[in-house]
Amino acid sequence: MTTLRLLAIGFIFLCTAAAWAVLGSTVVGRTGERDDRLSQEVAQLWGGHHVQLAPQATVRRPREVSEEVKEQDARAPRRFAP
Repeated sequence: MTTLRLLAIGFIFLCTAAAWAVLGSTVVGRTGERDDRLSQEVAQLWGGHHVQLAPQATVRRPREVSEEVKEQDARAPRRFAP
């Protein structure tokens, strides 16, 4: 590669990078400029800020629970076992 060819590639690269920077800044500028007005118009049509919760799913499985109950006479203190 010659020096002239390397300089030409560098110049094209710099010009392309500058063009992308200009394009990106105009897109960001226009978006920020219109965002307030458009968000107000959307709020008038659809209402203000909406919060939508994610759906939840549960599974209920019936099960049988067996419990052992011991009979005690009236004089003994009562104890409840969980």
